[in-house]
Amino acid sequence: MEVQNKTKGAARATCHSDKSEAKEEVFQLTLPDDQKLIITTVTVGQSAILTCAITGDQRPPIIWKRNNQVLNSLDLEDINDFGDDGSLYITKVTTTHMGNYSCHADGFEQLSQTHTLQVNVPPVIRVYPESQAREPGVTASLRCHAEGIPNPQLAWLKNGMDIATKLSKQLTLQANGSEVHISNVHFEDTGAYTCIARNDAGVDEDISSLFVEDSARKTRMYKS
Repeated sequence: MEVQNKTKGAARATCHSDKSEAKEEVFQLTLPDDQKLIITTVTVGQSAILTCAITGDQRPPIIWKRNNQVLNSLDLEDINDFGDDGSLYITKVTTTHMGNYSCHADGFEQLSQTHTLQVNVPPVIRVYPESQAREPGVTASLRCHAEGIPNPQLAWLKNGMDIATKLSKQLTLQANGSEVHISNVHFEDTGAYTCIARNDAGVDEDISSLFVEDSARKTRMYKS
């Protein structure tokens, strides 16, 4: 078997018969330059279809690899359907499917296409503490822990209003916007503080409640 013009997207194969008579069989395979690397992004839980762009008359069967391991020979529940056109089907994508997949025509590995599969994960956040009471004049802190792919962008609301326009020496955002610090708290700082996380896959939010209370004043009122 002889392979020529590999870099131009063409492959030529010469096969010999059992009678040692040379029988030339030509495969003209092509792969457009702009199709050599394809980036596909899906959200976790969805399905993905990777289509091999290698074409040609009487094209041999398509072989798929991941991490140099042939997928066609593996018994994988989530990668179990290779279409007649050579497409690779992945059902219920998870983050474990992220990576590079390559395809080539059987016998012509020199001409291959690479698919990079990226998986987006919707944000999941938790704000803590869920609720807190503070004396006037002390510092209150609220923290938002967010996970997701790509990294979520965070925003904070107080009683439904964006606090970004109200930042000051007393009210600050820290740790890349994941923490709210309120120094010398006043009664008007009481409220519901909502952390919102957004990325390309979705949005999530959680609420932390802050109560500014004068316990000494409440005690005096109770005694009276």
